Amino acid sequence: MAFKKILISCGELSGEIHSSNLVKEIRKISKNTRFFAVGSVLLKKTGCKIIVDYREISIMGFTEVIKKYFYIRKRIRFVKDFIKRESPDAVILVDFPGFNFIIAEYAKKLNIRIIYYIPPQIWAWHYSRVKKIRKFADLVIPILPFEKDIYTRENIPCKYFGHPVVDNIRFSFSKKEYYKKHRIPSNKKIIALLPGSRPQEIEHHIDHLLKTASKLEEKYSDLVFIINVADTVDLKMIKERISKYAIKQMRVVQKENYDLFNNAFAAICVSGTVTLETAFFKVPMTVIYQVDALFYFIVKHFLIKVPFISLVNLIAGKPVLKEIVQKELTSENLLKEADRLIADDKYRKKMITSLEQVKKKLGKKGIVQSIAREVNSLLSCD
Repeated sequence: MAFKKILISCGELSGEIHSSNLVKEIRKISKNTRFFAVGSVLLKKTGCKIIVDYREISIMGFTEVIKKYFYIRKRIRFVKDFIKRESPDAVILVDFPGFNFIIAEYAKKLNIRIIYYIPPQIWAWHYSRVKKIRKFADLVIPILPFEKDIYTRENIPCKYFGHPVVDNIRFSFSKKEYYKKHRIPSNKKIIALLPGSRPQEIEHHIDHLLKTASKLEEKYSDLVFIINVADTVDLKMIKERISKYAIKQMRVVQKENYDLFNNAFAAICVSGTVTLETAFFKVPMTVIYQVDALFYFIVKHFLIKVPFISLVNLIAGKPVLKEIVQKELTSENLLKEADRLIADDKYRKKMITSLEQVKKKLGKKGIVQSIAREVNSLLSCD
């Protein structure tokens, strides 16, 4: 039997997590499929051949674009040459529109099937992108319920299965085991700090988190702070930054998101999929985000179309979580909100109730398996 070839293209950690899980599920039902990827460590572990590491080209803001413009063009050419040479049976795109649109339009000209798994958030900004998606997408697989209505209305082939984050969630340790592992006294409360998965996100957010943690430690004697560092982030750099602050009760971990959330009393998260994961465990949290000023000005005043930045608030349709964004993101404002998360029982209970409703909307396990079956069925039509 001839092998099928699939090219996966993603541009950041959460997309790669979902991509790698999809690859694993497709392999279970189709042994004659080979995978190539614009990806990184996780996709490589699934057996994908990495043709470009997205960490080299994943950037935020106009300054970074200018700095890496020619290098990114070179990597785009490299991927195009690969597509022309190998002629994959399908290209599966995962968000990352700036890069993926270029690849999709090129592949479409070669009559290669295009599946957009986790499309860009056109409902938030750049809705005009839907016109390009209509031209090249053979199937769109969104992960938020209200997205299905958009693509159906726009006459774009679309199937909705639920949010794949639900399939990812599992934990290994009980509270007693987790506390013992990290040598945390049983009377301490864990505050989870999630600074982001991209270098630019870390640079914008890490000092705000550490300053806040330092002030909270001065005020409360029963807190332990745990930073979960993504695989895509330089662990040494994080530890060096932490060393500049006199925080006695600080832990740095990797690959422990779900065990951390399962034991956290409260959390401070950079906006992204991590807020949904935290919501699944009903952990009271605040969401932060900051980018370079020019980029934010253009997005805020000309492009963005939604009232919230966090997925939790968008799914809930109301401000469940406090969002501290851009100029408002100061250690003073963050400390004020963290105080409420820690000490205001009424505030915490109300948020936990709302998070329970969001959790129900995320769907039930088995979502990625259903998506894998759909992809395999589409390829079997040839």
